Amino acid sequence: MDIGYTAIRVASIAVVAGLVAATPEPGAWTAVVWSISFGHYGIGLWYSRTQVLAAGRLPGGLLRFALLGVAGGTLYWSDWPLTYYFGIHHALNESYMLDRVTRAASSRQVRSLRAAGLVLHLVLYAALLRHRSPFAMLDAAWLLGALALSYTLFAVMLARARDVMSRRELFDNASLEVVGLGLLAASTVVDFNVLQIACYHFIFWILYPIRAQGRAGGRALLGYLALTLGVTSVFVAFSPLAIFETHFAKATYKELFVGLSFLHITLSFAVSSANPGWIRKRFTA
Repeated sequence: MDIGYTAIRVASIAVVAGLVAATPEPGAWTAVVWSISFGHYGIGLWYSRTQVLAAGRLPGGLLRFALLGVAGGTLYWSDWPLTYYFGIHHALNESYMLDRVTRAASSRQVRSLRAAGLVLHLVLYAALLRHRSPFAMLDAAWLLGALALSYTLFAVMLARARDVMSRRELFDNASLEVVGLGLLAASTVVDFNVLQIACYHFIFWILYPIRAQGRAGGRALLGYLALTLGVTSVFVAFSPLAIFETHFAKATYKELFVGLSFLHITLSFAVSSANPGWIRKRFTA
């Protein structure tokens, strides 16, 4: 079991807070986050290439990928808000990623906890962004009421799962949900935006593989760190920060971010274990 899971979550939040403090100018902040996202997307695709190729070789695999691509492309070309799509992706990750650190992940109690966690993270996401479009149109009282019910359901499911989890697993399975209460309190004075939550997601996925790469050996770890730093640095260098004379225009960079985000999220349904089993089985069996 990866006992550092909660620490990585907290460290990711701390890194985001540091980046926000270091880049108070909105244009610089967005350029930095978009650049980090491109590194995350590229590195994620590189390290999941084996799963992608294996899924494509399965009977009907190419057809399933094609249909998935059509679905993602339809959402993108119809201008469906990326805020919604990322919110679903984020909530799935925060809930089902925990299967990696839970030994009884296939048990009925844990499956119920995952469903409750998914609902909770969807509602918490909307609550943290309640002052921002498109969630500003929601009644705040109803939203906070839904959040209270979601937390109650999650607590009940967590209590029911305690017989199949160790204390460490229980802690890991509830850590971000507890931190979420603190973030909710902070949202009364801090105007959170979706890029801050997205940046947490990107930073988490940069930090999370470090332990596995370290266990694979120093060469693997150094290769991962060099690739991560190198790819991200290239995007930062040619971002609208205009470090070099030749760089992306902000409008072009933004459109690239939106397009690659839709592609990344859509592809993740096929290859990422941070999704419900019934989704993954469509591409692995």
